[in-house]
Amino acid sequence: GGVPPGDPGGVVTPGPTPSPIDPAVPNPGDPTDPIDPGPGVSTGPRVYLVSADHADASDDNDGASLPFATLQRGLDALSPGDTLLVDGASEPYRQVDAIDGRTVAGFVLSTSGTAEAPITIIGSATRPVIDQGQTSASAGTPVLGLLLDCVSHVTVRNLEVRNVNDAGISTSLTGCDTSGLRIEANHIHHVFGHDAVGAVRLANASQVSVGTNQIHDVYRTPGGPTTALVVGSPSSGIVVQNNSIREAEAGVTVRSAGQLIESADITGNRIADVDTGVYVTSDRGSGGAVQGVQVADNVMLRLARAFDASVDVSGAVTGDARVYNNTAVDVSDALVRTSGIDGLEVYNNVAVRLTGDALVTLAPRASAHANSIVFHDHNVLWDSSGPNWTLDLGGPNAQRFSGFDGWRAAWSGSGHSDLMLDPDLSSRWADPQFADEASEDYTTTNPALSGAGRNGGAVGARRNSR
Repeated sequence: GGVPPGDPGGVVTPGPTPSPIDPAVPNPGDPTDPIDPGPGVSTGPRVYLVSADHADASDDNDGASLPFATLQRGLDALSPGDTLLVDGASEPYRQVDAIDGRTVAGFVLSTSGTAEAPITIIGSATRPVIDQGQTSASAGTPVLGLLLDCVSHVTVRNLEVRNVNDAGISTSLTGCDTSGLRIEANHIHHVFGHDAVGAVRLANASQVSVGTNQIHDVYRTPGGPTTALVVGSPSSGIVVQNNSIREAEAGVTVRSAGQLIESADITGNRIADVDTGVYVTSDRGSGGAVQGVQVADNVMLRLARAFDASVDVSGAVTGDARVYNNTAVDVSDALVRTSGIDGLEVYNNVAVRLTGDALVTLAPRASAHANSIVFHDHNVLWDSSGPNWTLDLGGPNAQRFSGFDGWRAAWSGSGHSDLMLDPDLSSRWADPQFADEASEDYTTTNPALSGAGRNGGAVGARRNSR
């Protein structure tokens, strides 16, 4: 993380074309027909167009026969079932004034769709750019990219959002619930701010899908980078899948601040050059808890920790987390680190060049909390130091185990209280023989590892080509 050398604040200077994007991220729409919203998109009763470069663009138009000139005018026109198609333009779209007395500035959608008639906002094949022109030194009212203000049943697809100092795309943080959101195939980068910064930020949300986005360069000022995607409480039914995330303090943060987060699936993502791949925390208020987190099929590269979960002294019991079928390469601290997490399962993971510990449990911060690992097996380690495992670090029963033999006897029916069974009896020290690490294809090809996973399944990420 950190602002690249020689880049004053990491600001991207607008050019004649949008920044290049990962070719793995779909770019929907037919380039020969900029009004075609792409396959699978409901056009609803009306299709509006924003096209700032169109010779006849005006906010006095109806947006259908002739396009609107500004993005905010297009957002204001939407009703349930409508689609807003946004063309790329020679100049980025910008809205740095607060609307209707809000405490943040930026573009705002205030109209909900319905389950039967969702609203769709989609960039055309030329991909529109929202560039708010903010830097790490920007002061005054925070400026985000797009605020989904107490709305539900909305899809946001194929926008580029950059140079904001609050969040790229955000739900309202207080005062309302939101559901049925799909945030897909967007390119969000150079996000700055002071607190709760995220390229995508969710709170009070349920049944939300965040997928196939490219996210990078997310910074908190002062104090360095922060998280690419934030899930705040209360939330439920959150799916984060197939995103490309890099250059942030954490790839995905699931944070409960006094209320329940239930069911968060973080699957199939590529997370690189971060401190922590997935960070789960219950803090800042009694009763906060996170239940049912699933971290699977992610490829994590060049990071300190792949999975880190902790409960603040005032947090409620947090647990039922599963970390499985992930591939982690070049991990400097720990593959998994937990404090006060109940019911943890860790299996079918592949870790290569792990210079820290495969597992670290920290002594819980409160007597009401405990570490409880109910299954830890069928993992593959290779070209790593040790391997080592540490239990109850900082507590009265702290113990470090080096080598599989000692670690496998750590419980033996009456041993360390953090373990509910003998760990890693079927785990292996073996070369996964990645298909092509030079091109970052981390498919495990070693025939000796076929069926080495739990119940005869695969080990490592199963969605892992670039």
